[in-house]
Amino acid sequence: MSKFLNETGLAYLWGKITTAISDAISGVSAPEDMIVADDELPADPLPRDADTLEGHLPSYFATVHSFSGTITTTWVGASAPYTQDVTVSGILAADRPHVTPVYDANLATALFEEEAYGLISEVEASDDDTLTFTCFGDKPVTAINIAVEVIR
Repeated sequence: MSKFLNETGLAYLWGKITTAISDAISGVSAPEDMIVADDELPADPLPRDADTLEGHLPSYFATVHSFSGTITTTWVGASAPYTQDVTVSGILAADRPHVTPVYDANLATALFEEEAYGLISEVEASDDDTLTFTCFGDKPVTAINIAVEVIR
């Protein structure tokens, strides 16, 4: 029981917390950078043009680039792992792609595509304009349209 009464116990911490809250409410002590209730917030706190972004042009900041492609039913390999190179114009070898399936509007087709996409084990940007898909087990027998996003 004594460990809760010394300066490392829960009772001590609770006391410190309630004192800090009480002081903050009464205005006894507030750090300079703390926003208090009577501070006026700027209408637009974030800079919006390149001149106010510490001299950086908008190209300095990361942007999302979107692409599309199709995983076909043609795979390389007599047994697993199977691979397939898919041409996606604009992808760079240094990209780390985020790939999602684009399912058909027809439910029956979409279910086949969903099952096929579940067989894909990994994807990497293996070269400029090329994604390499790998299946560690079974390979899809249904083509899959894909949406690809990268952040650069």
